[in-house]
Amino acid sequence: MSRIGLSFIIVMVICIFHSCDEPVRTTLTPKEKKILDSLYATKASEVRKRTDSICDAQYDSIFQAAKDSFYHSYMKEIELMYNEER
Repeated sequence: MSRIGLSFIIVMVICIFHSCDEPVRTTLTPKEKKILDSLYATKASEVRKRTDSICDAQYDSIFQAAKDSFYHSYMKEIELMYNEER
């Protein structure tokens, strides 16, 4: 038997034996659900506080940029309407 054939058989045997593992558990126990809920509540609160502070810090600059953008788009629209009337 050639080395390639032997290597192929070894790889196939490894794949077959590796695929015979027990199925992975995908459901949580009530205790795990309780732990997960408490971790989520803690982290969600922390993330909410952090994002609120970032939003508060950047609100003025974001508002000014949005206001300028609307102003420029309205001015372009008015200029187009004015040039079309000529």
